[in-house]
Amino acid sequence: MTFETVKDLKLETDQQTWLGLAEPVSELIPNYEIEDQTARFAGSVLVEKVVEVEKSPSPSINSLMDAIKLAATGDEEALMIVRKNVATDMMERTIKSGFILSSLMDINEDGQLSQHGQSYRSIQANSLRYVTQNPVMKQRTWAETNNCFRLEQLTKDGLLNEYSFVVFSLAEKDMPEHFFVDTQTLTIQVSRKVGDKLYTESAFVAGKDRSGEEHDRVTVDKIIGLFKQSSSRGKDALDPITNAERLNHPWLIHNSLIPNGAVDLVKLYDDFNGGTFYGQDEPRQEYLEHKEECERREAKYEEYCSIIAGHLINEAKLLNTPYAASARLDQLSREYSLKLALTDEQIDPRVFGQKSAEYISMARSAVWLGKEEAANFALALAYAHETSVSCAGGINGRGEYSKREDEEDEYGSLVFDCPSCGFPNVRDRHKLLDKCMYCSESVKCG
Repeated sequence: MTFETVKDLKLETDQQTWLGLAEPVSELIPNYEIEDQTARFAGSVLVEKVVEVEKSPSPSINSLMDAIKLAATGDEEALMIVRKNVATDMMERTIKSGFILSSLMDINEDGQLSQHGQSYRSIQANSLRYVTQNPVMKQRTWAETNNCFRLEQLTKDGLLNEYSFVVFSLAEKDMPEHFFVDTQTLTIQVSRKVGDKLYTESAFVAGKDRSGEEHDRVTVDKIIGLFKQSSSRGKDALDPITNAERLNHPWLIHNSLIPNGAVDLVKLYDDFNGGTFYGQDEPRQEYLEHKEECERREAKYEEYCSIIAGHLINEAKLLNTPYAASARLDQLSREYSLKLALTDEQIDPRVFGQKSAEYISMARSAVWLGKEEAANFALALAYAHETSVSCAGGINGRGEYSKREDEEDEYGSLVFDCPSCGFPNVRDRHKLLDKCMYCSESVKCG
């Protein structure tokens, strides 16, 4: 199907309806072509050839660790990658629903995408390298890689000049290590070309209410059903059964139907869900005003993101494995996210876990009363009980580095917690550490 065919279809239909303006991407690019491309790409990654990935302007950056070490030499693009990872981690850790994140990617002459010098393909390559052994996560990672190639092909073909690439990513409720199971947050992602950039919005929507009743699957399927009924080519498409299948079945939606981007689909979700707001049991707000508020909130994170990035870069020599870099980001993000939650009451303390939330509330009360010492003590207790998670979408993204058999040697695990400060340490293979990487206390056995 060519761009001209889609354009003619648009002109022949009523632009006030969905008829003919919503098409499954599988009808534009056959699935077998994408699956074959992903299989060849995955094979090259797993044998470390990665020819396609190395078209990236910064081929040496394949993990957060690489970005940190390169940033420590003064490389500005690497610094931007580190800050992007920090910002994504903090925001996804503290904001589980009712929020929109946006990003821009560069488009080269071949239609390939990159951000801050790192190619979109290299991000997917990293996910393929470190995907967990869980079969569900394998399927999702494969679907995300498929979508990478679909998105680049549609961009190259010019379809994203007038259409948006829409993906529904639903949480796997039985996998708390990867997803926000308390709110069962789903993501509605909308990508379109703006000028010479690809603009992507990710809307975070609660997938169940506070009583625990789920509404994500049934509501998203209603939206997909609307797409199908109005599609000239997708009426007979099979209904996705699993969340990985939903992720692997993106849609192309004409921009006239969603002129405001992701918020229009969020509103549609809320309409189907009986009048919620971003899937939440809250009074509705004006969607565009709320989007502007989300942009203002992003700015609040910049100070802490700069501090965390500075810590990581200063410790570059200590972070000698991808796991060590991700673990250190996790520690710092937890600490500074709690500090931000102390003063930013828009952050729901429940995102840190029930027990931690109680201490955050105590700390906020102490701040109101001017009792700084009590506030700091309560915040320390909140940190001790904190259970937040992040599924950051950058190079330290979901499943980047799971524990594998080769993380052990004759002395045991290469990753272990310090008995004094509790922070995880990472040692070189066949070598022992004398002191903790962070508090310098002895970690010798005996």
